[in-house]
Amino acid sequence: MFADFPIALLINGFALALSTAFLLITLWYDLHRIVNQVFVLFLIAVQLWNVGFLINELTFISLETNELFFLGDALWLIGFTSASVLLYALITVIASVQPRRFLAFILLYMTLGIGYSILLANDPTIRLDSAQARVFVGIFFIGFDVLTLFVLWHYRRKVNSVTLMLGTILFIAGQAMTFLNPELGIVTLATTISALGTVCISIALVRREIIRPLLDRGSQLEVMHDVSLAITSQFNTDTVLNDITAQAATWLNADAACIFLDEGSQLKLVATHKLPATVENIRIPFGHGVAGTVVQNNQSVYLENYDRDWAGEDEFPFARSTFGSLICVPLIYNVNVIGALLVISGKQGTLFEREDVHLLELLATQTAVAISHGRLFTDQQNLTTKLKSTNEQLQKVLISTENPVLAVDRRLNLIFTNPAAETLFGLDTIHSRANLQQALPAHAVPKNYKEALRSIKRKGSYSYEIELNNVSYMCQVASLGNRSRVDGFVAVMNDVSELVELDRIKSEMVRMTSHDLKNPLQAAFANLELLNEDIETIDDEEIHLSVGNIETQLNKMFRIISGILDLERVNAGVTLSETCNLNVIIADAVEELDDYARENGIVLRTDIDPQIADFMGDSMQFRRAVINIIENAIKFNSPGGEVLIRAQNRSHDILISISDDGIGIPQAVQSKIFERFFRGHQPGAEHISGSGLGLSLVKAVVESHNGKIWMRSQPNIGTTFNIAVPAIRRPVNAIPN
Repeated sequence: MFADFPIALLINGFALALSTAFLLITLWYDLHRIVNQVFVLFLIAVQLWNVGFLINELTFISLETNELFFLGDALWLIGFTSASVLLYALITVIASVQPRRFLAFILLYMTLGIGYSILLANDPTIRLDSAQARVFVGIFFIGFDVLTLFVLWHYRRKVNSVTLMLGTILFIAGQAMTFLNPELGIVTLATTISALGTVCISIALVRREIIRPLLDRGSQLEVMHDVSLAITSQFNTDTVLNDITAQAATWLNADAACIFLDEGSQLKLVATHKLPATVENIRIPFGHGVAGTVVQNNQSVYLENYDRDWAGEDEFPFARSTFGSLICVPLIYNVNVIGALLVISGKQGTLFEREDVHLLELLATQTAVAISHGRLFTDQQNLTTKLKSTNEQLQKVLISTENPVLAVDRRLNLIFTNPAAETLFGLDTIHSRANLQQALPAHAVPKNYKEALRSIKRKGSYSYEIELNNVSYMCQVASLGNRSRVDGFVAVMNDVSELVELDRIKSEMVRMTSHDLKNPLQAAFANLELLNEDIETIDDEEIHLSVGNIETQLNKMFRIISGILDLERVNAGVTLSETCNLNVIIADAVEELDDYARENGIVLRTDIDPQIADFMGDSMQFRRAVINIIENAIKFNSPGGEVLIRAQNRSHDILISISDDGIGIPQAVQSKIFERFFRGHQPGAEHISGSGLGLSLVKAVVESHNGKIWMRSQPNIGTTFNIAVPAIRRPVNAIPN
């Protein structure tokens, strides 16, 4: 048996050197991972065991018993017991089944083993083959090596390394041989077997922790490339998501995978791989479950052991009983979280590593892009289909309509004409794409392009009336494109011949009726005057009251008839041939309404610029417009109120403001006050009568003078009407517009 000592020494020396090399490699590569930390401690324990064994072998060969022999025993015993504890810790960490207070448990037993080993080494009367030493070693062997074998077998899928399993079995077998028979020859053989087991464990760990990750990176890049191609080659979102879940599970050797997507206030399960059909289309709120937490916090979650490490709510009812390792990463596109990718390993399945989180995040980025592009593609398809359908419908409408429709580009080249327009203007295929000015008669296009463009920009459209082939058309022009970038213009022509004729007939009837009514009205006024003279001597209050009411109603009728005639006269056209002096116009208006104002307890005040400019117009019509506004200001004021008439020069026009402090006009009716026969029903004005023609006449007069009118009013505060008309010359003292 002594002849085997050199071979044993050689094997153990080689194992010692190799384990030292593995120790240095592990220290150099990554000592932050707990599996590497435990592996380093295990190698140190094995080295102590081997060093102690070599010391004992050399001492035995020299046939000397000295202190080195006791040192060898101590090192051998410390390494033997520590290796048992650390091998259990190593396999437990690899399988990721550490119990609570795992590190404290390991440190406690290591401290106990090392302390007791030192105590035995300091007692020269106790040898390794003594009963006391064998009981101590047996406790550690039975307590930890049996547990190691149990964990190794129970979690063999997580360990997933034949070399590691073989090395562990060899190591434990060597320890068992030492414990069963501590004779020198058996100890030598047992130590050699354990050394070989250590080499196998070291090779498996280095391959697992260093070599395989390095080799996997190349294959992972290939897989990522394949995934990218699969994603970009398809536009169906459901198909892409199913492919991604399958790729993710295959990539990480997982048992299942799924994808949740944002559905407003919750997440919806939209794709699964090897999950039960009962969980399809489930929904979870934000912040619930692993996926909800990932989406809410925008941060990946790695769980080494789901049942042990996850304290939140479960997405699936079977999660606690079936899930082992788990990774969930957010799907982020354009800074927004649109969902989560969840990869799951069963309790006996693959143990994910933290490095897998970064790899899965790369896949999640591709997934988010694929989902967003798929949605954009679907939206684009839907929009294209909708636009095509809308365009077809619009073409049918434009072609079938009897109204002529034309469209031009920015250079006024015709780009579209419907059959009605082609028939009206005699356009053929060649001329239907000609310039507007060449294809249409001169009187069919707006005379003032600048005015038309200004109206389209301000109001969105421009309307003008033309006559073609004895037919009157109202042509409405609008812009193509948005207001910031006009691409062209579209014109729709409506036949308004009947409306024009009806308007002419209506105006003629109103004019004739009003003229016919004025003669009997004048006769009624004359007879009423005679009647007043006849009843002067009659002392009957009821008769006088009745006659007064008749006079009031006749005056009201006279104002209505006068208003209609004035309005028709203004609509027929006002000749702006008279130089109007605003001082005279306002003075005449105030003089005419002064008695009426005093009767109602209203004060009239004027504030007119002494150098107020003149304007061209019809002084009688303009005076009537000013009187109507002042009369309304008096009517809708309260006793003790005031009406202020101001006039001042501006850069290019004259501004007239008539303000009162009366009941005001409600916001709801302000947009309608210039309409014919409109009367607003505001509180406090129930007793005030009127025809509703006054302000429409004012607006018509002002616009016939190339001016504009606007107002501002607040209930119970007052109303201000503003009139601006062009001045004949620019005043010297003018204020800016």
